[in-house]
Amino acid sequence: GSFTVRVTDATGCTGTSDSVNVIVHPLPVQPIILINATLLTVSNANSALNYQWLLNGEIISAATSPEYQAQESGLYTVRATDINGCSQISEPVAVLLSKVAEFSEKFSLKIYPNPSNGIFTISGLFKNTVEISLSNLSGENQFTYMMEPDGERIFKTVNIEHLPSGIYFLKISSGLDEMIVKIVKE
Repeated sequence: GSFTVRVTDATGCTGTSDSVNVIVHPLPVQPIILINATLLTVSNANSALNYQWLLNGEIISAATSPEYQAQESGLYTVRATDINGCSQISEPVAVLLSKVAEFSEKFSLKIYPNPSNGIFTISGLFKNTVEISLSNLSGENQFTYMMEPDGERIFKTVNIEHLPSGIYFLKISSGLDEMIVKIVKE
């Protein structure tokens, strides 16, 4: 639209500015991040947009494509900017990197089935107390179990049927060792 400003001073004199034409551009569509292991992808990418990835709110240098390979744990977002300089930022997604294979091998850890209908089993060989906790994508703790190994073995059937379908993070700690595994409840 076209806008002017009219000013009146203390003595009653008025003046009107020249007309200014203002164009309001719509915001780009909010980007949606998909996670596949450590590969982050903008699911609704558009070639007319520029992208900038952020880790914990800080710009990641040279991370400007619709895909980004996460290098460290944290909260990732992506900003989509159009040719008019209008931008939208995605909802944050949590990426937790761990040495899953090394941990699994060291403790003969098995978590199955995954994905599941809400009932899965955790088994492994541990010498120390094992703490098992589950959190949702918002980081809210759903439960924590402390387990003493029977001999050197743990075996636990976990029931999360009461929780909504979605992605959860299972944290398993023993001594100084810790691992986080993505659990999918269908």
